[in-house]
Amino acid sequence: MAKPTPLRVDFKDAGAKPVTVDRVVLEIGGAKTELKKSPFEFSLSAAGTGTLLFEKAKHHTYTFLVEVVDGGSEFTLKFHKDGIDKPRMGHLAKVMAVGAGGASIGVNSLTFTIEECKEVLLVTGYDYSGGSKYRAFATTRMHDLAKAGTIDDSTVITLMEFETGKKTRWVRGRGKERVKSHMWSSGWCRMTDELVGTAAPVPVRGGGDPGTGSISMPHVHEHIVSIGKARKGTLIEYSIFSHSTAKGPIMFNTYEGPDFAPGGARAAERDPDDHDGRFWKDFTAVNLPDVADFKAAFSIDPLVKIWGCLAITAWRRMLNAARRAKNDTDKLGVSAANRTSIFTAAKVYPDTRPGILEFFREEAFKATYMFFMSKTIGHPVWGGPPGTGSLILSSGKWVWHYVPEYEFKMSGGKRVKVRKYYYNELHYMEKELGWTFSPDWYMKYS
Repeated sequence: MAKPTPLRVDFKDAGAKPVTVDRVVLEIGGAKTELKKSPFEFSLSAAGTGTLLFEKAKHHTYTFLVEVVDGGSEFTLKFHKDGIDKPRMGHLAKVMAVGAGGASIGVNSLTFTIEECKEVLLVTGYDYSGGSKYRAFATTRMHDLAKAGTIDDSTVITLMEFETGKKTRWVRGRGKERVKSHMWSSGWCRMTDELVGTAAPVPVRGGGDPGTGSISMPHVHEHIVSIGKARKGTLIEYSIFSHSTAKGPIMFNTYEGPDFAPGGARAAERDPDDHDGRFWKDFTAVNLPDVADFKAAFSIDPLVKIWGCLAITAWRRMLNAARRAKNDTDKLGVSAANRTSIFTAAKVYPDTRPGILEFFREEAFKATYMFFMSKTIGHPVWGGPPGTGSLILSSGKWVWHYVPEYEFKMSGGKRVKVRKYYYNELHYMEKELGWTFSPDWYMKYS
């Protein structure tokens, strides 16, 4: 059997200067050793699998799956294959040192590079209508963030999947990026994998409650609150990939019961069986009591984006009626029901071009999940423009949502215009309403 072999764990910043951490915990085969000050030196004395955890105040807790291998004369530490890939932030080597009596001994040397604390939160819904695997949009986003240099090797990507009910945490891996079944098989290191809630969801084709205790939008908000409490100002991106409407992201296509609907005995509360986003409830003191911590989670200039649709057909028709009007006095033929205020039932906007444009400024813009979230966090939130939908663009293993000014297809690795799609509506909103759009034509709600 191998002799006990040292493991030394060191920490540095991007400039190779030492970094102080609060504790390091090595657990192999159920045997745990915890050290709270440097030098962080452990003795490997048995083969087995387990975890190496380290944490630093106001920074992430990093947990890596590891294994100790009996090499006959010495024990060697390795990153475990269940972590998908070796972390780029960790460098593991065997170095020779002089032991007792002058004998040479191999030391497992593990050095982690820890940079600025940053987190990206990606949330994916379940495609109850079939056809899309929203996980693929998240892996594409991770790829794009790495390619753009927006994240570094110690940036944590948290992925919350409603289809599986899982929350996984990732850092960049050392291998080439590869995906299998829309999930990483190389290129990223998975640190943790846990079930959200008390039960795994049982998704319902066509939409419906996936089961008591399964993942819901309040769980996402709880995660953001936890960031605000422990790592204030470190959430640099919060993206949701799902179906969506003005009410909010559609995670399973669920509904409120009578008691929780307007006029019901519990109208102020969220229905526990309603798992989707609800702009009129999600950000209230009743349902988000830790709103200060929720707001504190976000960085000084975060990207917050709802990548789904806002394809309310009536709104698109109203907009085009205004766009085609010859003057400001002609009646447009928009029904009173579609011109009635969403917030004040007694208010009906005029059936004219100025009336419809005012409806868009005061109602279609504000009666949205993006607007209410922006009011809550104090940062812009990007989402679908009123009356428009998003399309899917695919290029091999990568897929993107986009709001189609033009519909695109991929040819030779480049985006090629197929035809105008929402071109007229988008440019009319930009000109007449003064709204701001991203290059992929999502709109800024602020």
